[in-house]
Amino acid sequence: MFNKILFFLFITIINTPAYGGQNSNLYLRSDTKTSNGILVESNLLIVPADSDFRIKKFNYYIINGRAQSDSNTDILSAAKHNAFLNLLTSKGIKSINNRSELNDSIQYDESVLSFEGFLKSSYTITKQTYNENNTELTIEMEVWFAPIAYPPEWSFYYFKKKLYDLIHNMISVFR
Repeated sequence: MFNKILFFLFITIINTPAYGGQNSNLYLRSDTKTSNGILVESNLLIVPADSDFRIKKFNYYIINGRAQSDSNTDILSAAKHNAFLNLLTSKGIKSINNRSELNDSIQYDESVLSFEGFLKSSYTITKQTYNENNTELTIEMEVWFAPIAYPPEWSFYYFKKKLYDLIHNMISVFR
């Protein structure tokens, strides 16, 4: 009975989509900073995250992005940027950091709204269409996206990742 449970555990960990496979993972984070209700800056961060353990289950999504033609940026990159922001806003984990100060009887409020998640780097652009004036590009992409786990779940995902790494290392000795 114990062997069956151990075998089931092994198969479950090996088949976990967040770990293993040849596709690398990307960490996505969108930060929007406001000061006294005025938008100060907005950033999209995309970095490799193959060894991150906070990944929940990946799901398949079809997302859309749109961009206006601008001489400063590549329109396809801007459309991808828009699609990733839309995905993070709708499916990512949201967090808000707020700081408030009172200096010389002037109230100062600063807020940062963040969305986080993970993306498999093997996304596919399935459709690219321009409007009739060739001033706006709309794209459709197929992606695998996973939100970041909530902090109380991190210890479970850390244990799961360490167990996967241990089993993977033991198997690699016999290869």
